[in-house]
Amino acid sequence: MNFTAYSMLTRDGRRLVSRLENGREVFELVPESDLPADLPPVREWKLYCVRSTHTDIGLHNPPYIQRHGSVVRTDLARKLVAAEPDDTDPAAFRYTLEGYWFFHNYPMDKGEAATRSLVANEMRRGRIGTSALCAGNHTHVYGYEELCRSAYTRKIYEERWGLAPKTMFMADNPGVAWSVVQPYVEAGIENLLFMPNQWNPLPSTITKMDRTVPGCYWNPDAGGGGSRIDVRWNSPLPMVFWWLAPDGVSKLLTAATTLYSYGGAAFGMCPEDGPATLKTMESRMPRILKKLDARYPYDVWIFAQYGDDEPPGIWASDLFKTWNAKWRWPEMHTAGNPDEAFDQLRTKWGDCIPTISGEMTSGWLQHAASTPELLAQKFAADRALAAAEASAAVDAATRGAPFPGEEFRRAYWALILNDEHSYGTSGYQGRRVYETWLQHRDWIEKAQATANRPGDAFDAAVRGLEPIRGTAENAWYRVVVADGVLTSVYDKELGRELLDGPANRFLYTRDNHRTWEADPARALGAEMTQTVRLAPHAKQIYVETSFRHARDLLNDDRYYRYGYLAFPFAVPGGEFFAQLNGAVMRPYLDLTGHCTDAYVGAREWVAVENGAFGVALVQFDSSLVECGEIHPDRTCYTGAAPKGKSAIYSYLFTDWLQMHQPDGAHVNPAFRYVITSYAGNWKDAHLPATVERTVNPELAGIAGRHVHAEAPNVLLAGLKVAEDGKGLIARFREAEGRRTTTRIVQDLIPGGAVTRNDVLERPWTGHAAGELELLPYQFVTVRIDDGRAIPFAAAKDDGYRYTELVTRPRATHGERDGQLYLEWGVDPSPDFDHFELWRQTGANWAKIADVKPEVHDGLPYCVNRLELLAQGSHVRVGFKIRPVDKNGRSGAFSEVFWGETREMPALARVRVVANYEAGRIAVRYDGATLESWIGGATGGEAVASQAGRGGVAVCWPWCGEPPREGLPRDGLARQMRWELVQRHGKWGLEFELKSSAETRKIWPHAFNLRLRVQMHGESTLVFTVTEENTGETPFETAWGLLPAFRLDGRAVDLTSDDATEWRLRLTCAGDTQPMAAVGPCTHTQRTLAPHARRVHALTASVPGEVPPA
Repeated sequence: MNFTAYSMLTRDGRRLVSRLENGREVFELVPESDLPADLPPVREWKLYCVRSTHTDIGLHNPPYIQRHGSVVRTDLARKLVAAEPDDTDPAAFRYTLEGYWFFHNYPMDKGEAATRSLVANEMRRGRIGTSALCAGNHTHVYGYEELCRSAYTRKIYEERWGLAPKTMFMADNPGVAWSVVQPYVEAGIENLLFMPNQWNPLPSTITKMDRTVPGCYWNPDAGGGGSRIDVRWNSPLPMVFWWLAPDGVSKLLTAATTLYSYGGAAFGMCPEDGPATLKTMESRMPRILKKLDARYPYDVWIFAQYGDDEPPGIWASDLFKTWNAKWRWPEMHTAGNPDEAFDQLRTKWGDCIPTISGEMTSGWLQHAASTPELLAQKFAADRALAAAEASAAVDAATRGAPFPGEEFRRAYWALILNDEHSYGTSGYQGRRVYETWLQHRDWIEKAQATANRPGDAFDAAVRGLEPIRGTAENAWYRVVVADGVLTSVYDKELGRELLDGPANRFLYTRDNHRTWEADPARALGAEMTQTVRLAPHAKQIYVETSFRHARDLLNDDRYYRYGYLAFPFAVPGGEFFAQLNGAVMRPYLDLTGHCTDAYVGAREWVAVENGAFGVALVQFDSSLVECGEIHPDRTCYTGAAPKGKSAIYSYLFTDWLQMHQPDGAHVNPAFRYVITSYAGNWKDAHLPATVERTVNPELAGIAGRHVHAEAPNVLLAGLKVAEDGKGLIARFREAEGRRTTTRIVQDLIPGGAVTRNDVLERPWTGHAAGELELLPYQFVTVRIDDGRAIPFAAAKDDGYRYTELVTRPRATHGERDGQLYLEWGVDPSPDFDHFELWRQTGANWAKIADVKPEVHDGLPYCVNRLELLAQGSHVRVGFKIRPVDKNGRSGAFSEVFWGETREMPALARVRVVANYEAGRIAVRYDGATLESWIGGATGGEAVASQAGRGGVAVCWPWCGEPPREGLPRDGLARQMRWELVQRHGKWGLEFELKSSAETRKIWPHAFNLRLRVQMHGESTLVFTVTEENTGETPFETAWGLLPAFRLDGRAVDLTSDDATEWRLRLTCAGDTQPMAAVGPCTHTQRTLAPHARRVHALTASVPGEVPPA
């Protein structure tokens, strides 16, 4: 057979085949009747494409704009469905809401009736679908009860709206916590559509990126991204698999597709790779079907193709209709309800699908580590909220106190929203970022306020204990401490030294692990305090390291700084174990293989043991841990622990985030640990129970006094009043990986029946009375009920409409000097008109603005907002607001709220930096001069700029010699300080120069000049100059750029927007001419009429091949 046949058949019975002709593959359509009878039959593929909108809750826009956009886009999708009523067409317009938050916003803003109409008219028909949970959360940082509560969205769908979605999406975030599988399956989640992003700031040095793949920086099919996520068409790992839970029974049917915005690229329908047409689909479809036919037996496939904040549209539907009109197979489907495709996979091919077990550690857990203080506050809120809710449930059951159920529901929802995947690093600037961090703080603080637990277990334990200086001992340990660093820990029971070097030793690198700072605290710019205390009545050592004013974490050369604390335990032949938020895993081993094994997202403890004894590190404030060694490249995957190494490294922070604090003086993280050791192994030592008593003694105490399992490996995770008010709900977790039968002992409801429920508080069938059976690491929910209802307390009212977002007034800094963003809630009064904003100046107050609600696309924002400029540099400013009704009557003032403007570092006053996946640029304010350009194709610094000179400068309104003596050469634009007016995503900066008294000293005209510098890929810069005559008289101008490039053997092409004017290539050989300054590259003098505008562009690019000099 000298040709290849594909599973592509036209409606008139012709099959696509290819043959080699002169070394080139030639495709043709041949009638099936003319083909050999022994050919494999056409696989009757049904390809389901999910069309949705990806929205980072924050990052691309602040949460209130994302919420507004999700409602507007849902309405647009409804209109598109109405325009095409035929539900039977597989290619009809369909749309999927990416996560519960997007559906949930609709009733919040549009009301009950509109939502019931959406459900009845579009969702039940399968034309608009939804995923069952939040779509991209950092599930690894969920607390135990928060994890279970995150599944309650499925309960709301079912009980309030009569919907039963079975598919969860994990979009963008390149990892999912193994612990979620069992409780989510129990909640009715059957499927996972995994659409990961391989981006992280620094690409892999281990795996080469295929830059020919569309969206290579983000698309895991290209490999080589900064986040290891092996979801590729050529990967040895299956893209469809059963993901087996830690309990060994529950499993999710998982379809791992390439990133949502490039999932269709292999099928020829990626708009970012050029217009998606029938031709592009026909050119790519044979190759991808050939791979699928060879590797999988299925005839159903599901993938996603949609963009960030992409409005619903019909381009994909129209394309599929065109395809289906010509081709019988494969048949293209739009997937409104994603359950449909998964149901077909499960029903027909379930027995053929491979099973995989293990953790999928997200490469984006490092993002959460870029804001260590907020992460620590969030972990503290997890523990405090579970304890506070359990305490309130005890009061409700024993004293009849009304249970504040709505307050706890809101608090848990705030934590779930906070854990959305945009938590952490961002290359963006402006309102989208700073207001997002304002909202993150608000969510966490609301949870903390609900818990109302000042301090935590660590603070209580060390209170009154003096830090050790020198040698100290108790009944279990003899320790030696020098300047807060442990130099010896001798375990008296085990009769051995536990350290193999100094522990609690701070390590800091400023160059991505190439070198380590000799004086790390000084390099960090921080005052570091380290203390060690010895517990008097427990086998525990309390260790704390705090940093004050970690200034180096805010810089203009980010992505290269990492901090660690080293704990080199001496455990010969040791094996590592790490507590996740549900299971215990063996680092390097209990992994699916899709993600990195450089670190572990541990929840509370990590241990290293050898069967004879073990040492555990209990962490309160951080998550990431590296076992055995520090991995310089976080994209590694070794599959085996380093031999002979038993150190544990706490991965503290990165410098990836630059926007969450006004300056380095506000970066003050603290990291607290407990060291404990044991004989034998962690299971027999009941380490999880010991740790639970250590980190959350209030909850452990409630368990001990009121409701607990008789088995020591079954721990209380949460206690609450049931959602229906019928008794109490107690949540337990099996913590040691043992199959267990136990009994629940309780005194809260004497004589109350203890019955098994599922995670959503529904009756569980097959439960033996009086006994509780648990699988390894299983979450189990029980109801304690005597038939009496427990009353609920009304939700507290803070005077604003509850929107789940900011209500009480808040302020935060912006990027610019003296800039503040203010936000507060919506007044619910029907006669409300506007707010007055007052500012404090000394001892006096003055009204500075009237603020009315903003309405966009016919829908008001669910917050009030204001941007203020020129508030002063690095100052703390007080504000208050009061409502005014339509009759002009003023209400009461709010509490005073404060905002602090940025401290502008000296360098930040000189230049501004943009970091992009493809490179980095820096532009000086003086002259808007590009002083640095580093791109993937430039091989290093491509701009010649030394000591504030050189670079690429704007010449305007004349180039070269001035029109008269005494004026500066090359115009006035180079002489003036410009203002940054806009960032264009992560890849561009826009500056403005306006006529002023200073410019009129040189040139008498009124003007507005703008320069935009944008990176396009890794080899091209585009300079766009917009000149505007803002006066009443015409004037003549010429413009140009004076470029100076560092060549070093490269070539740089310069092209104007008018090809008839000039095109230049700068080249040199080796180091003989490392710099080249030319120009100016000019346009001729032209007249600009009053109020007229001209736009010019120049492109600088590094060609793929450097020509000989």
